[in-house]
Amino acid sequence: MADKKLPILVLKCKDCGKPFIAHALAYPMTEDIANLVAEAVRNGDEPVICTETTFGCTCDKSYLDTDDE
Repeated sequence: MADKKLPILVLKCKDCGKPFIAHALAYPMTEDIANLVAEAVRNGDEPVICTETTFGCTCDKSYLDTDDE
């Protein structure tokens, strides 16, 4: 049987182009994750569907902090 990779929603940074968040689409997305994805996209980060990723973004993503709410 072939090794089938699951699709992943990846958010790429608008500034450096590197991934900083990933969510396996085989699993339900919680409301918190959905809100985080929506906020990132509103701020210009790019959503991409892929099967593997390597993280590397070190840009300031303080607009995604939810501790203040």
